[in-house]
Amino acid sequence: MILTITVDGAVVSFPDRDGQNLLDVLRDDIGVTGPKPGCGEDACGACTVLVGRRAVTACTTPAAQLAGQQITTVAGLAEDGVLHPVQQAWLETGAMQCGYCTPGWLTAIAALLARTPDPDDDRIAAELAGSVCRCWTYPRILRAVHRAAELMNHPELLLPVPPPADARGWGARPAGPAPAAPRLPAGLPWDQAPKDGETFFGPLCDGLVAVVSDAAAGAPDGAAFDAARQHSWDAPDGAWVHVSADGTITAFTGKVEAGQGTRTVLALLVAEELAMPPASVRLVMGQTDVSPFDPGTSGDLLTGVRRVERVPAGGPVTRPAEWQPAGHEARAVGGADVVTGAKRFPADLRMDGMLHGCVLRPPAFGATLRSADTTAAAALPGVLVVREEAFIGAAAPDRATARRAIEAVDASWDRRPQPGPGELADYLRAHPIAAEGRSAAFRHEAGDVDAALAAGPLRLAARYTTAHVAHVALEPRSALASWQDKQLTVWTGTSTPFRARRELAAALGIPEAVVHVLVPDFGGRHGSAVALEAARLARAAGRPVKVQWSRPEEFRCGYLRPAALIEVRSSAGRTGAITGWSFCTINSGQAGILSPYRIPHQRIVYQPAESPLPQGPYR
Repeated sequence: MILTITVDGAVVSFPDRDGQNLLDVLRDDIGVTGPKPGCGEDACGACTVLVGRRAVTACTTPAAQLAGQQITTVAGLAEDGVLHPVQQAWLETGAMQCGYCTPGWLTAIAALLARTPDPDDDRIAAELAGSVCRCWTYPRILRAVHRAAELMNHPELLLPVPPPADARGWGARPAGPAPAAPRLPAGLPWDQAPKDGETFFGPLCDGLVAVVSDAAAGAPDGAAFDAARQHSWDAPDGAWVHVSADGTITAFTGKVEAGQGTRTVLALLVAEELAMPPASVRLVMGQTDVSPFDPGTSGDLLTGVRRVERVPAGGPVTRPAEWQPAGHEARAVGGADVVTGAKRFPADLRMDGMLHGCVLRPPAFGATLRSADTTAAAALPGVLVVREEAFIGAAAPDRATARRAIEAVDASWDRRPQPGPGELADYLRAHPIAAEGRSAAFRHEAGDVDAALAAGPLRLAARYTTAHVAHVALEPRSALASWQDKQLTVWTGTSTPFRARRELAAALGIPEAVVHVLVPDFGGRHGSAVALEAARLARAAGRPVKVQWSRPEEFRCGYLRPAALIEVRSSAGRTGAITGWSFCTINSGQAGILSPYRIPHQRIVYQPAESPLPQGPYR
């Protein structure tokens, strides 16, 4: 049966599937990305939409019950080309951070103000209790609600809907069916390509490239050189900025934007140093094909010029006291896209011909696959089952079918014993491991600690434990992978795109040079696991594949904040001065464990341990 609803003023149809919720219909069948997948159980509000004037969570609302009704998402709040008061208030107060939860908040607030034009703080808190902001911008959200109430009474103050932000042609915010990064003539990412003029000017237009590097090699400081004669320079991990003939500035950075305002701040700093308006600055972030780290210099009258300037590292920059655009209040770059629903997070990306992927998960961490029968899964219409050793996944035209295929796999597992909550601390103590880098063991000792602890007239000892804690980012892990001409391109949310590139290349047995990682602004920080799943499925399918974790998968398969055992012993003299201090922390890291006090006898130890659950940095 085909059902019909009206979404943001347009009549649309979708097939009636048993148990399908409104969120899946909007996102998968209709392609509406305003409402976001979050908790999946009416606990976060990220998927809130309006049914008539009533706010509902789309993840728990059966789609079949809404046949013939009018649905309004964040994209439909504006009328007659003018922002809705809640959209403008959100921009004025800067109420978003990563922006992933914003569409749900705006529709919920619009429903509240339609019923109660001037709510007080208690009413706002009660009415919006079902909406969550993981970035914790609640004070600004409260100000935004009050400002929206004011604007409801002053429609003459409302501004036109801004056009969508320019995606810059670098795949930063792919909105079309086939987002693509620029390809160099030799197919090499810039950080691996020879540092010559053609490396940059092949994909760029005429202009000037400023390179920040160690000036020990090559031309003298600040000297210009002809790119045709100078074939390389010494900064594979330096910074570069391009200034085109029309005055447009493009700065490239390996950093990514997760809501902290990095994109806005860096653009302001580049504009400051070049004495140009911020609107002229384009910032390309977190794309392994073209991104190093930034700053640079400027040029003028550049038509027909292909010149490279060397800028010495550590050169002087404008003092903060002299800043003009930087250091002052500014609206977030792309903020208008957030409030109108035009911003695309990793979970929102789509491509023509794209399949949806799902992966067989172990029932517990550390469980190994004993056997699996995929016959029933492969018999489902439109399903491709992929098996590579212990990896089993399914690709299908929609997520529901892909999940049904995985549920049809008859798998058996070997589990290893794991400690219970009451046994965790002793388990960590009994399973020390060797580690490197910031995870390595650490020991600092001064004086005779044992003697001081035994002799002190005042002695205290304590034992502390912390549990593993789930990150529960509002945006679930998501990645879109596509193979073309043996080149892999992955769009995903990660704070370490170059590390993700390295891990993907190693896992897939291909050179890093053919792996291209692009990072749209994102609302969840994670590594390369979901990207690898999408890449494996896409390679087998010969088509783009998107993998998006469910909320149960986030809890079961995502890494956790490390659990810890901390043991402290201390002694003090009669005057209260600490004479002895023994501090041992197991598994939770060595950062910040040195004592800030002058203690003559102290022992501070960090010991990494084997974790019974996956763990990693906590936001």
